[in-house]
Amino acid sequence: MTDSPRFSIARLFTLLGALWLGVGAFYKLFYGNPGDLPQPFFDWFGGLASKDNLYILAIGSELVVITLAIFRPKLGWIALVATYLMFEAILAPLIAEGAESCGCLGGTITIKPIVMASIDGVILLGLLASRPWKAAGMQAIAPTAIVGLLIIAGVVAPVLKLQGASDGPTAKEIARAEEEGRELELPKFVTLTPPEWVGEFYLDTPLAKWLPEMESLPTDGTWMFWRWTCDHCAGHLAELAENPPLEPLVLIRVREKDDTEANSAIYAMPTGAIEVELTEKIQWVISTPADMRLEGGMIVEARENIEHEH
Repeated sequence: MTDSPRFSIARLFTLLGALWLGVGAFYKLFYGNPGDLPQPFFDWFGGLASKDNLYILAIGSELVVITLAIFRPKLGWIALVATYLMFEAILAPLIAEGAESCGCLGGTITIKPIVMASIDGVILLGLLASRPWKAAGMQAIAPTAIVGLLIIAGVVAPVLKLQGASDGPTAKEIARAEEEGRELELPKFVTLTPPEWVGEFYLDTPLAKWLPEMESLPTDGTWMFWRWTCDHCAGHLAELAENPPLEPLVLIRVREKDDTEANSAIYAMPTGAIEVELTEKIQWVISTPADMRLEGGMIVEARENIEHEH
């Protein structure tokens, strides 16, 4: 009987941790895209896989931890503690830099990193304070076969939901359909990763699918990706306006549905640059400002999240 209170509190925080983790996994699975994940996550794990696959891996891992926490709490609480410790480590640099949103619930819900860190911290401290390693009643509550199937489902679900999410009609096909009054199903999101294109001919990159006028753009010079509301982009554009490059400059605006005249962060633009746009009808996953340098159509250098590197 002496273990009973500890059991109830330990089980409560284990379930609470699983539930909160499930909220984040749900929103990422159905409403988010890889670009919503915190930048520190990509800094740490970016070498393991592409952004799309890291996003799938992150959601799948969360679903596995949730399954263990609910059905195998003796093992699940350890996975929960490890997960929430990692979350706190990811949130720390975001808090330090004053980020507006942690990206933990996808792009549909904005939560300040300090708020998310507080919530995660309460769950983490409550879980540890309840001493689940000693609490009675943390036994398995489902047959191993069922738990195994749930784990497999958790791994497979984000793959089936998100794999190939960037596939869809080309920009030319979309424009043609609009002229003809037809509606085409657009991809949930499209990931653009210029650093991965180094060494490729520019028309062989995924960008060629989404930028119809690409063949008419200069094959020598710098191409820069920027967003309307991006403060770092504004600073980089201002630098280019003050010190314009000698070679051709192409500015590719990554349009977003929420862009308005009132929320623009841009205060200076380079003169003489060629300006093109990516449609706002698709969520573009790219860390702006980004750029790439072309020589004879070959991409010889490329960067993402340029200000972050400095």
